[in-house]
Amino acid sequence: MAETTNLEIVTPSKVIVSEPAEMVVIPGSDGYIGALPRHSHLMSTLDRGVIDIYNDNKIITRVMTVSYTHLTLPTT
Repeated sequence: MAETTNLEIVTPSKVIVSEPAEMVVIPGSDGYIGALPRHSHLMSTLDRGVIDIYNDNKIITRVMTVSYTHLTLPTT
């Protein structure tokens, strides 16, 4: 099994996603950002688009309409 990190996608009112992920790809304003476990922390503005969550040889796609992100990816 591949190394995972705990992914949380939150809004001001609730947690939308809280699950392990092998990789996450989000649409940054300067291009897509791919984050693996042990990725360095970063803050970025985002474009509207989709978030691809990779786990167990599957890709789950979520629609995103927020404008910024803060990546904090501790390993699990």
